[in-house]
Amino acid sequence: MTSRPKGIAVIVVIEKFAHLDQLDGIKKDIDNCTKAFEVLQFKVYPCKDNTADQIIKFIENIANDDHSQYDCFILYFSTHGGNGFVCCSDFQTKSLMKKHKNNASKTIGQNNTPKGFILFDTLLELFVNSKCQSLKEKPKLFFFDCCRQTNKERHQPVSTRHVRDGGNSKSLEVAAEIQPSPIRAFDTDLERDEYYSDIFIGYGAALENSSFIGPNGSFYTEILTNHLKALTLE
Repeated sequence: MTSRPKGIAVIVVIEKFAHLDQLDGIKKDIDNCTKAFEVLQFKVYPCKDNTADQIIKFIENIANDDHSQYDCFILYFSTHGGNGFVCCSDFQTKSLMKKHKNNASKTIGQNNTPKGFILFDTLLELFVNSKCQSLKEKPKLFFFDCCRQTNKERHQPVSTRHVRDGGNSKSLEVAAEIQPSPIRAFDTDLERDEYYSDIFIGYGAALENSSFIGPNGSFYTEILTNHLKALTLE
């Protein structure tokens, strides 16, 4: 990679939620990511505590920019999440509405439709070669630091994030009435791989597992950024 800066690195983190437990340790993740991406000579664009619509608009604008002078793109996203989606600051579901229906300060509204989440595929789709021409055939790295569990009995995703504080671990679990499905269907794995060529995805948790965060940030992000800072990109 010869460009200076090497590319744009977008850091999206959600610390404060309207109806989910807060992720206080995420401040450390922002610091770790910013330092790592700057060491690698990326131009950093932060996005913190925004709604789903705001985040999509923010990232769409970046995808539509001219990246011809850059060699790479990075998107890092840390939040609550589930199988195939990330939660934004305005995340809500029927179960959350029922939980808070008697609390006027936490009333979500009358609409029973789940909202405030973004599918992984929605973000990837913005940067495929056919849509983001200035990043065509250039590496595009996506890091999702969130849980990826599903409620197998109900066949529904579960939004969770485990928080460790002083050695104790508590599960932040919200049943989500969301059925994520791929935006685009592929007949073969080869067809899918060709469509998403040049895209690398890193997850903070394996499928059906939780991501952990503590007062000093996420374990995954700490390890990831330490490795990134040790890299030398020619």
